[in-house]
Amino acid sequence: MRAQLTLALTGETLTLRLSPPKRPKGWLSRLRTLAYRHSDPSSTPPVRAAADSALALPIQQLSETLELAWGALVKQSPQDLNAVDFYVQLGLAYTRLGLLHQPAESSQTESRPAVIDRYVHAWILQMWGMDPATQIVRWSRVVGGNDILISCIDRLVFVELENFAKRHDLRFVSCKPAVLSELELPASSTESSATLRTLVWTEPSATVQRAPQVQLLHCVGSQVQALWRGWIPAPENADAPDDALHGAIRRFAATSAVNLDTQLVFRHWDQPLQQPAPIGAGK
Repeated sequence: MRAQLTLALTGETLTLRLSPPKRPKGWLSRLRTLAYRHSDPSSTPPVRAAADSALALPIQQLSETLELAWGALVKQSPQDLNAVDFYVQLGLAYTRLGLLHQPAESSQTESRPAVIDRYVHAWILQMWGMDPATQIVRWSRVVGGNDILISCIDRLVFVELENFAKRHDLRFVSCKPAVLSELELPASSTESSATLRTLVWTEPSATVQRAPQVQLLHCVGSQVQALWRGWIPAPENADAPDDALHGAIRRFAATSAVNLDTQLVFRHWDQPLQQPAPIGAGK
């Protein structure tokens, strides 16, 4: 069992959470109990604290802020940090999602991974005006169609995170756009793989109600059918209606032939910033 270090990185805030190893369940738990049943009580392994430790900081220089957060967590942690898995979720400031539409009559040759790689890199250059070499590029086929879902992560940010993991002997398990985590959540008992929904993804801001960057996605189950990303100013008053955002949602629905009578899901990515409270809160 390994501890888990999770990084949530928006354009303005870095949140680092350290979670203790999960206790074994089922037969593994019973086996561990048997192993210590007749042993000297003094040899029983200590029970680690169950609560997470977390720290939220405004980003100055990424590497420096990471080291500051890590140092604070190490001082506060009651657990052994010799074995830690590192998971990263990146906000819209560091990632992009896109849909490459392939014609239905695409040949078998055009569907080969090496050919799609070339199409994807050309699409990134043409549509986003970005050099694909500056990005960590991943793609996957959309089930039930010929579209290709493309995700990009800023390579310089990825390298900084990779170096951080190496410095502290962390096992760098994953690094992905945070919005994809929402798509990977298991469906509820009332949903199916064919459930239609329009996801409105926003992220926290240090100064206003939400960050200006917004991602809209229309999905069938976990499969993206249409998406839009834009810069929408947030209302300065937290109590004011977010008319600009709702206008963007209506335009997205019209241009993507989306029926807003289907499930409209709002996700404001502030959960990583709320629980548990930052280290030192209330002191």
